[in-house]
Amino acid sequence: MKILLCLAAVGCACALWAWPAAIPGTVPIGPVFTDSDLVCAARVQTASPAATSFALAPAGREDTASIRLEDVYKGSEPQPQMVKVRYAPANFGAQNGTPVLTPGETVLLFLRMISPGVYTFTEKDISTTQFSRISPLSGVPSGPSKLELALVQIVETGNHNDRINAMQLLEGFDQPSPETLSAVAPLYSSPDPEEQFLALGILLKTKTPAALNTVRYYLQTYWGAQQPMSIIALGTEISQITNPLALLDLEALSGSRFVSVQYGAMQAIRSMRSSKSASFLIRKLDDSNPIISYEALITLNDIFNKNGNYGPSIPLFNKNPQNYIQLWKQWWKDEGRARFGDSSS
Repeated sequence: MKILLCLAAVGCACALWAWPAAIPGTVPIGPVFTDSDLVCAARVQTASPAATSFALAPAGREDTASIRLEDVYKGSEPQPQMVKVRYAPANFGAQNGTPVLTPGETVLLFLRMISPGVYTFTEKDISTTQFSRISPLSGVPSGPSKLELALVQIVETGNHNDRINAMQLLEGFDQPSPETLSAVAPLYSSPDPEEQFLALGILLKTKTPAALNTVRYYLQTYWGAQQPMSIIALGTEISQITNPLALLDLEALSGSRFVSVQYGAMQAIRSMRSSKSASFLIRKLDDSNPIISYEALITLNDIFNKNGNYGPSIPLFNKNPQNYIQLWKQWWKDEGRARFGDSSS
């Protein structure tokens, strides 16, 4: 397989290229919360025209839903209060991913004000998330922490779908609270891979070597065939771990059977630019996955700054991979092993 095509495939998974909507668990909550005028739990009362899953909306159509606020995490609307939400419904092949509201559902909403009492979605990816129930939190000041606590409560008491939706949002917080970490810890060994990998992704938000070691353990003990979407978000979180104490775990995870985990580990190693990785990277030049082989080569060039033929672009590498791989192997034989080698090289 051509390296260019392989990298494009991983780009879709790990860098979110060419996806109509973001991978669940990868959308940062902070910017969306900041850009919103109203963040709330609500019950949809009416929607006009009525939403259907079969009819395509005419171009330019705008729907209006009336919602009853059940709890507010940001905003000055009094409770209980009815407000309106206006939005352009999604068409197949146009505005793909635009949310809709259906009467009777309970939703968590991120909204921008259009005029007093009238709002629209802040953005398309997480502006509305459906839950079977969102219990109001009394006596808790509004803010991101209140929202996080509400999601923690759902993880602890909600059904399977509610837990999944809550954890996808919790993974968007920059730094999980102790309450969040406590709530998801029992799910590290969940029999459901989606729950398990989401919980581990939240743990990785701490960016600690201990967290990465825990993730390595659970990935090595997971033998299931299912590869849920949350494994892609897990690879994204792994790529952010750059503590030198995590290097051995990252090197081990670069051999994972999950491509997103492999790629995330190699991205983290590349960010470290540590000469201690030299012998490992030389061995990775022969990886069966051409994506990983190229990442090893370009990381060697980042560390040792040789450039020229030692640091080809993807198209150049794609034309003759072995030419560039052999250059690095010769460098290792002539110079690198004596300076940066180890007993395993």
